[in-house]
Formats: sequence, structure tokens, C-alpha cells
Amino acid sequence: MYTTNLRHKLHLHWRKISLLFLIGTLGSYNAQSQKVFNLPYYDDKILHFGFYLALNSNAFGVTQSQYFVDKNDSITSISAPWAGGAMLGFVVSVRLNEYLDLRILPGVTFTERTLDYKFVNNTKETQKFNFTYVELPFMMKYKSRRRGNARMYLIGGGKMSVAATGKKKDLKPDQVRLDNLSFGVEYGFGFDIYNEMFKFAPEIRFSHGFSNMALADQYVYSKSLQSLSLHTITLYFNFE
Repeated sequence: MYTTNLRHKLHLHWRKISLLFLIGTLGSYNAQSQKVFNLPYYDDKILHFGFYLALNSNAFGVTQSQYFVDKNDSITSISAPWAGGAMLGFVVSVRLNEYLDLRILPGVTFTERTLDYKFVNNTKETQKFNFTYVELPFMMKYKSRRRGNARMYLIGGGKMSVAATGKKKDLKPDQVRLDNLSFGVEYGFGFDIYNEMFKFAPEIRFSHGFSNMALADQYVYSKSLQSLSLHTITLYFNFE
């Protein structure tokens, strides 16, 4: 049984995501050096609301089936290239104590994922999946001590995603069928930047699905798959 090498792909996309993250935070860090202490009582409130915008890089995690390993058909490889996407959603943050928050982050993701199949005669075929995901993450946020107008934090938790393609009637008969419901874990880090009127928080988060989205059928494209999971690197811009 073979699996795609996610570590190598994550490394290739890490530099791109990190560059965007640094660009987004560089200007905001100027607030930290100011003598004015912005929003001094912000963290004393129990409940905060906000919204976020995000960009992501995402791909399927592919595990081939025993049918593929035994070479029962002409497919020689299956790969899942990384693609971009966008997100928007809302922030509900509940203060548990000075350093810990519970965050509920409902949102919508727009993305495209692909599976590339290669055959023994060196021909290729690509199956594309255009998704709109409704996501519901529940996260715990552990914050450092505030210094001036900035503080760092770690974040982690789980999420549920519901996918809707909206064009099932247009699918080809041999198109890989996917479960609309998936579950995963998320973790990452970010910076709270306190401005005069609001708090801005750039954040990088990694998501790894642990549920199998591939549905079995009689066609070779699905029979060659044991499981498909969702993997994402996301750059968030939170406004609260």
C-alpha cells in the first residue's frame, strides 16, 4: 500500500505561505512599537465577535487500494496536486481565563481539488472537483502575555466540513464519488495586533482530515483508491 508524500509537498508550499504571512504582519507590527496602549480593556470582555478572510493551499491525501497495488488495471500512479482556494467566515471567541479562549469559527470555503491518473501507455487523465465547503471549527487558543500592542498565540482543535458540489447531475459515470461530510484536526499559530479600533490577527493553520471521503463503486478510478482525506495550509486574516 502506497501513500502520497505529504511532507514533501507541505515543504514546497510552506515558503509561499510564509511569505504571504510575513507581508500581512509586517505593517501591523508597527503598532507594537508605539507608546500608546491600544484597547487596554479588550481582553477583559467575556465574548468577542469578528470575521476572517483567508487564502489556502489544499490537496487530497491519497491512499491506494490493494486493487491498485496488485496491478489489476492499467493505472500506474495516482497523485493529487496542490491548488489554491479562498475562505470567509465569522469569529465567536469566549474568554475562559487570561491565557485561554474557546473559538467557534463557522465559514465557507471555495476551492478546487484534482486527482491525476497516469496509465501504462503514458497517457494521463485528470478528475476535478469544484467544492463549496461549509466548515465548523471548534478551537482552543492559548495566548502569551500581552507585550505592548501585540501577543503571540497557539491554536488547535477539530472541525467538521460539509461539501456541496451542486452539479451532481453533470458528473461522468466513472467520476470518483466523494462523501459530503468530513472531519479533521487543525493547529497553528498567530499574532494578536491591537489597533486603535479593532484587533487584527494574522494566523497560519494546518488542517489534516482523518475521515475517508472516497465512496466505493465499480469503476477503476474509485477501485484504485482506498481512501481520500483533506489536507490544507491556510493563511487567515482575523478582524475582531
